[in-house]
Amino acid sequence: MSLDVSGNLVLFDQNNYSVWRSFDHPTDTLVLGQALCRGQNLSAKPSNTKWPDARIYFSAELDGLQYSFEPATYIQLFQAITPPTYRTTTCYAFVNGSLGFPDKIFLLPLAPSMQLMKLESDGHLRLYEMVMPNIELLMVLDVLSIAMNSCDYPLACDDYGVCSNGQCSCPSLSYFRFQDERHPDAGCKPLTSSSCDHVHDHQLMPLYNVSYFSQNMFLSLATQDTPKRVCMNSCLLDCSCKVVLFQNSSYGHDSGNCLLLSEKNLILLTEDLADPVLAFFKIKDNYSEKPVIWKKCKKHEEPLFDGIPGTPKWFSFHELKVATRNFSTKLGVGGFGSVFKGTIGKETIAVKRLEGVDQGMEEFLAEVKTIGRIHQVNLVRLVGFCAEKSHRLLVYEYMSNGSLDRWIFRSSPVFTLSWKIRQKADIYSFGIVMIEIICGRENLDESLADENIHLISLLQEKARLSQLSDLVDSSSNGMKFYMEEVVQTMKLAMWCLQVDSGRRPSMSTVVRALEGVTSVEAPADCTFVPSFASSNANAVALTSSYVPSESHLSGPR
Repeated sequence: MSLDVSGNLVLFDQNNYSVWRSFDHPTDTLVLGQALCRGQNLSAKPSNTKWPDARIYFSAELDGLQYSFEPATYIQLFQAITPPTYRTTTCYAFVNGSLGFPDKIFLLPLAPSMQLMKLESDGHLRLYEMVMPNIELLMVLDVLSIAMNSCDYPLACDDYGVCSNGQCSCPSLSYFRFQDERHPDAGCKPLTSSSCDHVHDHQLMPLYNVSYFSQNMFLSLATQDTPKRVCMNSCLLDCSCKVVLFQNSSYGHDSGNCLLLSEKNLILLTEDLADPVLAFFKIKDNYSEKPVIWKKCKKHEEPLFDGIPGTPKWFSFHELKVATRNFSTKLGVGGFGSVFKGTIGKETIAVKRLEGVDQGMEEFLAEVKTIGRIHQVNLVRLVGFCAEKSHRLLVYEYMSNGSLDRWIFRSSPVFTLSWKIRQKADIYSFGIVMIEIICGRENLDESLADENIHLISLLQEKARLSQLSDLVDSSSNGMKFYMEEVVQTMKLAMWCLQVDSGRRPSMSTVVRALEGVTSVEAPADCTFVPSFASSNANAVALTSSYVPSESHLSGPR
């Protein structure tokens, strides 16, 4: 067995002939010097919660590189990239400065240090570079950005999402809302759910100038030469149909390609003015379009409004006065006013009362609409506003963990790293790496369901239930075949993750255990995430959603 400088692991038989090379079995990554040959593919790890087994493949074929998507039991080609010389080739090498040799299909930045190329769960093939001296991976290029835009990927906007210029939106704000307003790419959801018991209570809402994310997939899945009326009725009578796509054929105005989309293949629509299809969304017949309503008050008073698409919810001044108990709990003071804590229903809110703002109604509403469209995980979300007479108020989601300065300038000694805490840091970190390799995922993965985001917390639960095998990477056939040895290795990692540093093995003991010289000690305690208690009244409260930092997880090492 040998490992060359490029990272290729080679196994030899007794006659010193190579019988296996790691470069011949790529997973989701290519390193410099590695080639993707015909019959091989990169396979992205799934992250979509609706399709936990769905995968995106990037493969090499004689006529070019191909993208395929496997949402269920079938694989569909959705993008083909042809070499510029149109020559057939069997391998596409990743060399310094290009992908594809001798045909340079994609030019890449020259590598001042180590580079790798990774197919990620969203389908993007990204180039990473090692940055010294911190030994960090820095993303330097989205490799296929020249040939593909962000709307060409099947999971760009998820269910009911419409992708345009890299931005995700809902088909109609009167019938749909974002699944998560902070993450528009998580898709949309209908305001009213359709029922299979009342098939005739539905109608179809048209959406123009769109297309399925891949014309290749649309043509391969669609029923050809279908009358438009038959296509529409088929969706109305099919309980599982959520959206129907229809494209007129070139030789007839009343027939064409028809594709019914259910929740199992409802992926993505993109804006398309050149070769559009008609999209019809199934909605409840008794839910009519909510009109824009303008209400005039007394003469010379400013207008109030309700129901304008894309605008956050409007509150009356009286509602916010009651919600904040007459603005009694002040959270802070800013340059344009004070912020108060309030409650509406079961939701806690923060109400900013603007002061000294000389702004007309139209300007204020324009800014509210602009702010309401901003969705970013690190920014607090605007959920509503009040514009009544001279009152100007903004309603935000409440930050339960306090403001940023509370965390930057915290003085509690529990957050300070001492030299004692650094004891056996390498052992704990090695345990983390072992678990990540076996489970095929990172310790923190926010794309998963809440209960699965933190891998070590999940390991803690599975260890107590004696279900460690449930966490093993399902895409690794080798680990499935040697499950007993894999579980033993997981127990070794758990030994390294003990909260009490005195119970952790030394690195030499870990090496001997991996070599089979020393038996693995069964963990005395299956608690790998420490709990903190403090009598300090100002100590930060830890909630169930709290994910400990690396220094906390390392504990007193």
